[in-house]
Amino acid sequence: MTCLAAGANAQMSRLDPGQFIEGLRKQGLRELMRHLVESEPATDPVVRQQVLISTLRLDYDDALSAGKLDQARTSLDQALDATRKLIQDAYDHEQRPIWQTQLGEMLLFDLLDTLNTNAGQFVEFGVPTAAQQTAFNLVVPEALENLEDADVRFYQLQTELPKEKDHTDKRVNTGLWYRMMDEYSKARTRFALAHALLYAWLLPDSDAYFTHLGNNPKIVRQKKDIPGERGRLLALATQQLEDLIADPSDTWSIRSRCQCLMGRVKLRQQKFDEAVAMEDHVLALKAGDMNSLMAGLARAMALGSRNKLRESQDQLVQLAAHPLATSNLLMRLLTVDARHRVLLDAAARGSDKTAQAAAMAAAYEPYMQLLNDPALGAAAEPLRNYVHQRWMDNLPVGGDLASHPPVVVAAVIESLRVAGQNGMIESAQSDQPGLATEAKARLQRAIALAEQLLQRRDASASARAQTLFNQGLATYFLDTRNHDITVQAAVILTRLADQLPAERVSEQAIGYAVEMLHQLQAAKLPAQGRDEAYRQCVEVLLKKFPTTAAADNERYFYAVSILVPGRQWEQAAEVLRSVSVSQPQYFEAQRERLYCLVELARQDAKRWDMVAEEAAKAREEAERRLASSDPDQAPAIRNAAGHARLILADIAERKGELGQALTFLRNFEQDFLGDNELMRLGLGRRILLLVRDGKLDEASREATKMMQSFPDDAAPVVDRVLTDLDRQTGELRQKAAEELAQRPKQELLDRAKNLSEMAAKLANLLVSWAGGQGLSAEQMVPFQIILAKSTRASGQAASALPALRDLRKQFPNDADVIQELAESLYAVAGRDNLLEAAELNKILISGLPPDDQGRYPAPYWNAWRRYFQISEQLNENTDVIALRVRGLQASDDNLGGEPYKSELIRLMNKYAR
Repeated sequence: MTCLAAGANAQMSRLDPGQFIEGLRKQGLRELMRHLVESEPATDPVVRQQVLISTLRLDYDDALSAGKLDQARTSLDQALDATRKLIQDAYDHEQRPIWQTQLGEMLLFDLLDTLNTNAGQFVEFGVPTAAQQTAFNLVVPEALENLEDADVRFYQLQTELPKEKDHTDKRVNTGLWYRMMDEYSKARTRFALAHALLYAWLLPDSDAYFTHLGNNPKIVRQKKDIPGERGRLLALATQQLEDLIADPSDTWSIRSRCQCLMGRVKLRQQKFDEAVAMEDHVLALKAGDMNSLMAGLARAMALGSRNKLRESQDQLVQLAAHPLATSNLLMRLLTVDARHRVLLDAAARGSDKTAQAAAMAAAYEPYMQLLNDPALGAAAEPLRNYVHQRWMDNLPVGGDLASHPPVVVAAVIESLRVAGQNGMIESAQSDQPGLATEAKARLQRAIALAEQLLQRRDASASARAQTLFNQGLATYFLDTRNHDITVQAAVILTRLADQLPAERVSEQAIGYAVEMLHQLQAAKLPAQGRDEAYRQCVEVLLKKFPTTAAADNERYFYAVSILVPGRQWEQAAEVLRSVSVSQPQYFEAQRERLYCLVELARQDAKRWDMVAEEAAKAREEAERRLASSDPDQAPAIRNAAGHARLILADIAERKGELGQALTFLRNFEQDFLGDNELMRLGLGRRILLLVRDGKLDEASREATKMMQSFPDDAAPVVDRVLTDLDRQTGELRQKAAEELAQRPKQELLDRAKNLSEMAAKLANLLVSWAGGQGLSAEQMVPFQIILAKSTRASGQAASALPALRDLRKQFPNDADVIQELAESLYAVAGRDNLLEAAELNKILISGLPPDDQGRYPAPYWNAWRRYFQISEQLNENTDVIALRVRGLQASDDNLGGEPYKSELIRLMNKYAR
């Protein structure tokens, strides 16, 4: 450091101090500058101020490099103030025009462009924010005053200073004269002044600069009228640039920047061909820097002003691929702003008012193309807010928006929605009721504007999509606890996704809609139109957005909560088939899909082979995945494998392959130990199979096992067995009645007797077991009904009547008791019994309600069947049978399925007129 300082001291003795200090700053030699100040403090106050300014500018550079913008702004503001003070305190100093040039450069290139987000470029080519415009209006006049004053002062000093005796030693030999006249007067001052002159031309007529013409002592060449001054600004800018462009050696390497600036000046002079030619020189260099981007923008604007709109737009579209535009979103926005301005200018030149309005609306379409670009990713929302806020800043407060372009109105709607939404959220987290009132007013205003905008024919698809999106969210946030409002909001968002699926916000909209409705549906929260809204929402989601995460997440729930309960087996199976293997409910979906296929096969027996094939595949996949599955997923996978085996057993039974069916259920409880559902189903299914295979003793042992292992489920399983035995017994007796030969007839009757005895044995076994469990009278009812059923099945229905009548007295409203008493009375027959049975069935018909999907239970359909059969046997009230069956078909075309459907159809046909 000592050696460096010694060399620096020697160099400082030969150079002008200001030049030396600036050199240290440019090289970033902060420590050396500090050492010199500390070791040999300057006695000249000008030098001390120059050191301070250089130090502050180094602070600014360092903070800027570190991305600390607030700190950089502070340092630059201090440097600007220090420079202003230096100019003021030493106004007569010969180096004042240098300091004024430096001040102008800091104002134009550091404060305006760097710290105010390229405010100069956005005022010139784009759409500035209120902050950018304010900064521009403040900075440009000050920069112009200092640069014009510097230019005039340099002109004076050029003739005055050489007359001094010590001029050569003081200035020429120290390099100061070259610095003043060549580096500054002929280059830096001219270049910065040309910028300031062009920027001043861009100030509005209402700016203070133009309203106080001719009264500024620092701009001695200023005209007193606005047109004259505007002409002077551009003419002087041209004059400043001509020599720099003509310099054959391009001493300062700024020719292309001067050509770009000259083209922009020519553009404002409306010399469009000259502007294009000048910018072509710059673009031919293919530099890919800010200068080339500005040249492209100026050239495109010149083409647009020459009514070469297509060429202009093509150039601006190409500029979106400029290196700066692809790496800096703000610069990409600048190219879009320029497209907008060219289109807007072209629209303003039109004479047809209708076409002009359409053209003005189309001028905003480049913004929609930008904001809908999926490549923006997370940057899309902040960019949209930035663009919208600029539009909001330029709207009249409280003015009518009907005359404004749809995209601008859509932006206002979004801004109101966001503000209202945030206000509602904030109010929910605070105790300030006024927040909610104000927020709700904003949301209601957004909704009202949305309704108006959606009626406009000039609204583009993008504007409509954005409007519907914000209308839906604004509606939702009016009251997030009101379920009816939630449904309304979801319907709006669904409509958007359905009508405009290609728009960027549509996927987000349908995602929000399905999330809102899913919560209502899952919790079964009451809301008007909930089910239909959810159904339509998911249909749009699966049809138009099938590959989205929202679709994959919703398939399983939609199928099991809507399609399966609605008996839409085909659609449910297809939806469940599409559930991704990556979904946690994948194996539950495969299980439910198999049962949907089973239901379809029950309607079309040709499908059974396909169902067996699918069940075998599902079982194989589940067992394979089980070996390497996550422990958390294992229960679901094992459950799917078990249900596949149950279905395979059912199909084998249908084919009459009872041995194969039992094979599928071998070791079932051991294989699915811990899954009580499967164990219960497997044991119950095996009992049925054993009964149907004639292995009645084994079936009895299995029933005992079930009573011990699953006491809560034993009764319905045995009841099902008894129902099956009753069916088999009835079929055997019917065949016996139709058999003419005595030996086959007796064999059928003996088989029927054996089945009846087995049914009675099972029923007594179950009732005896239940009796030993210490159950209450009410808990014993299901078991007593089973005993009565077995008694009836054995052909002794009359014996069951006393016990059933006692049960009816104890439990007069028990539907199961009423049904079994009616069935026993029907079996005993006789007019009085049949009439009593008819009355009991009428009680069931009027008292059994439908489920959530409007479907009636099996006892309801059995009651109608018996009521009509009794009418047939007594030959009474038969004239209404056909009409009533047709009425029942209106509620369920399947008439409850078999065994009810075929009998009801027979009776209808028999008594149809």
